[in-house]
Amino acid sequence: MTPYLFALWIVIIAITPLGAPMSRKKRVVFGTLAFIALLASSLCLIAAGTEPRISPRTYVGPVAVGGLNAEEARLKLRVWWDAVRAHGIELRCPLAQKPLPTVAPEALGFAFDDAATVAALPSRDFWETAEVGLHLKADTEEDQRSSPVLMPSGRDLAEIERALAAAIGEGRPARATWTSQGVVRQPEVSTYRLKREALAESTLKAVLSDFKLEVPLEQAPKHVRDEALASITDQLATFTTHFPVWKISRNNNIRVAAGKLNGTVLMPGEQISFNTTVGRRTIRAGFQDAGIFKNGKHDHGIGGGICQVSSTLYNAALLSDLKIVRRHNHSMPVAYLPVGRDATVDYGQFDLVLENPYPTPVAISSDVDRNSITFRVLGKPDPTMKVKIVTTGHRSWEKGFKYVEDPTVPAGKQKVVDKGSRGHVVWAYRLVTRQGQPERREYLGRSFYGGAPKLIGVRSLKAPPAPPAPRLSDVAVPASSPTIPLAQG
Repeated sequence: MTPYLFALWIVIIAITPLGAPMSRKKRVVFGTLAFIALLASSLCLIAAGTEPRISPRTYVGPVAVGGLNAEEARLKLRVWWDAVRAHGIELRCPLAQKPLPTVAPEALGFAFDDAATVAALPSRDFWETAEVGLHLKADTEEDQRSSPVLMPSGRDLAEIERALAAAIGEGRPARATWTSQGVVRQPEVSTYRLKREALAESTLKAVLSDFKLEVPLEQAPKHVRDEALASITDQLATFTTHFPVWKISRNNNIRVAAGKLNGTVLMPGEQISFNTTVGRRTIRAGFQDAGIFKNGKHDHGIGGGICQVSSTLYNAALLSDLKIVRRHNHSMPVAYLPVGRDATVDYGQFDLVLENPYPTPVAISSDVDRNSITFRVLGKPDPTMKVKIVTTGHRSWEKGFKYVEDPTVPAGKQKVVDKGSRGHVVWAYRLVTRQGQPERREYLGRSFYGGAPKLIGVRSLKAPPAPPAPRLSDVAVPASSPTIPLAQG
């Protein structure tokens, strides 16, 4: 029994004396009320079991969903979205120098939320439908158009951004170099990047129109602003090393590596990695086979000679008071620098990393002449500051010699296969003064060169054994770094 019919019976019982006879008039009244109550309860049951329908003349994009229930509308919209995904969206950009790909909406970072789309649509329940049907309420509604609701698809936009960068072209970083006229600055040319916050609206517009999306772009901010670049006015320090002109391949490698570093600008606190900037030493990158040091011996390898580039840069960085983040010495001293002042590099193993400690930018400028390489660190110099590099505690020792079998040596003869190298150890310091007064003594570390014995080739290893090489423990080497007064020169 419905609540309405139950309430009616309660009313009838309440107003009718028990056992009292009803007149015909009363029976008609009570019968009419009972019919009305039964009809009302029936309508309530029908309304309760009737699912609301989306208002007529309602559209989601081009899809008509009026009169459908929620599940029917979601199914129809999913079919439409599958067609959108299969069609794809054509990316367009007036700055692009080559065509951009056609992608699915998910590749742009968005998927279709059919549940949220349908939940936002206007709907009518049983009573509103009945009122309109019985003309108790005028149906004055016009076409109601809604947009599909998009939700994040979880896809990374890196692929789209790479495609844009390739089509638009990279920007040009700021550069500062040294010429005979002084500092030459080239302001940064910034590129354009994807404006992510506007991508949803652009994607929706493309889906609802012609499947062509004008990629929203914004100009990327400059890493080195023009006013910051203008603060680079002069040299902080300069350092030069020399090399023989006849070593053609080695000199080529020096020029290639130095050219990759030339003009690099470092903002305050920014670091530069030699290996990252110069890259892998390959034939394709322009490097050639030349002499190298390996385990205290002379050898050959692609890119031989670029350690002179890193070592020259290291000394310029020392004298300009740049922070030395990472540095390694060779396995044997180099001919173009004092012991303890070199910096070896080997891609993937040994690196030279420098950092700008100043509140203004600095730049690295290189110049390769016929038989020399010069590095200059450019910035905003302080004429009252002086930097000096000193080494102390230098010790060296012989590594002896060793016989190796060499079938090319005539019987009874010997040949020096590798001249080897002495072992060395030395400590280095950086002394900084300002206005003639000591400011800082910085310990740069210990440089230990293991060296290698001289290799003597013989036809047979039955030759007399070599005397044992001196060990480092047999040499008077301090256990810790020697102290050095701040004012020592």
